[in-house]
Amino acid sequence: MLPEVLTAREAAAILRVGRNQLYQAVARGQLGAIRIGRSIRIPRQALLALLASTGPLTASSHEQTRQPATQVRQGPP
Repeated sequence: MLPEVLTAREAAAILRVGRNQLYQAVARGQLGAIRIGRSIRIPRQALLALLASTGPLTASSHEQTRQPATQVRQGPP
């Protein structure tokens, strides 16, 4: 069972991401957080809501959201 609030390190470990990625998710509004002085705490419900809102990523759904970095021009046919 998860504690009521988690540190950034604990939440990042559960999500298996780095702390910087976690801080970026908070900044983007993807993950709710409470700021206490210079530290943040992640409410358990915010973490569970994030996990519930983003289902498992499949190869086909990942390919649909990918955008090509550049288009290569082949020249005249």
